[in-house]
Amino acid sequence: MNAKPFDARFNEAFAKCPLIAILRGIEPKDSETIGKTLVEAGFGIIEVPLNSPDPFDSIARLVKRFGHRAIIGAGTVTKSEEIGELARIGAAIAVSPHAASRRYRSRVSFEGRLHPLRQQTSHCPKLDPAPCRCHE
Repeated sequence: MNAKPFDARFNEAFAKCPLIAILRGIEPKDSETIGKTLVEAGFGIIEVPLNSPDPFDSIARLVKRFGHRAIIGAGTVTKSEEIGELARIGAAIAVSPHAASRRYRSRVSFEGRLHPLRQQTSHCPKLDPAPCRCHE
């Protein structure tokens, strides 16, 4: 999708828009329309929580349509099988609310006891909860 190293893409996207669009409850039929609006508004990172209706379909649609312009991934990742499916459909990030890092590592995974994209910590300046760890 993009020839830049992932960390450079993530940092660039976050610097341009230090917000992450979390599409909780989105349905696949709405994902591309909402994704288009977000990307056009400048969002460079989009997350679909896996407790949304048919999240893998929504993520796959977003990756296919906007993966070259935005980092697309999943939140509420709690099972290693989910990481395999996310990799298969081209997702770039996986956010785990509380995961054993060796079991849930994808291209980049974020973990913490709380949702990792709500505040900031000194360890992960672009993320947040207590504790949070970034993995590449």
